[in-house]
Amino acid sequence: MHMRGMAITRLVSFFGGLALASNLAMAQQTLGPMPTLLELYTSQGCSSCPPADKLIKTYAKRRDIVALSFNVDYWDYLGWKDTLAKREYSNRQRTYAMKRGDGEVYTPQIVVNGVTHAVGSMRGRIARAISVANTRSKKPNVPLTVVHKNGKLTVKVGRDQPVALHRSATIWLATVRSKVTVPVKRGENHGRTLTYYNVVDKLTPIGMWSGKQTIIELMDEDVLQGKADNCAVMIQLGKGGPIVAARWMSTSG
Repeated sequence: MHMRGMAITRLVSFFGGLALASNLAMAQQTLGPMPTLLELYTSQGCSSCPPADKLIKTYAKRRDIVALSFNVDYWDYLGWKDTLAKREYSNRQRTYAMKRGDGEVYTPQIVVNGVTHAVGSMRGRIARAISVANTRSKKPNVPLTVVHKNGKLTVKVGRDQPVALHRSATIWLATVRSKVTVPVKRGENHGRTLTYYNVVDKLTPIGMWSGKQTIIELMDEDVLQGKADNCAVMIQLGKGGPIVAARWMSTSG
């Protein structure tokens, strides 16, 4: 995989692997259990979405959840072109629907750990989806740390043999704008000022993981571009498959 401007280092030595596994295990104990990933698919052109956009703020404050907002473009024809939408996010949502086999693509929709979904404005259904996803996905204990220090982002993924025996996974970097306010001048939300939280500005595959210890190092200029002020890393099996790990960036030093 060729990624211009991104320095990628993979751990290959046996003794280095043992050291990384030990360090990651200690880091995981400090960071706590792996968070649940919530992906909210929303649109400025959808009058049903503002309550979900507000609710995602509640989840964004929780340590046990990584909550991200993905604006989609398929409602742009209603009269307002979503200023945050990207076609790739619409495609990502459709891929999930095909993978699940239910074909359900709508807004506001929350996808949980890549395996279940719920209406993004209905707290009770989201809670049930989280419970089902955490049971169904049977996430392995994937050691993952995402640390920012000295102008560099270091992503460390430890060993997990069950995943290595099945298939490889994509390591995704989501650069995020923590809060975005948008005045909507046309469409279903005409005249409203909408606020979005943890808006994904860019979603980039930064490496592959097959269960072996891996280190990926990225310089600041490759990560926090434009108006992004935070980032999260997720590990996903296959295309549109389960999310087996997700972490927000933490700072050190």
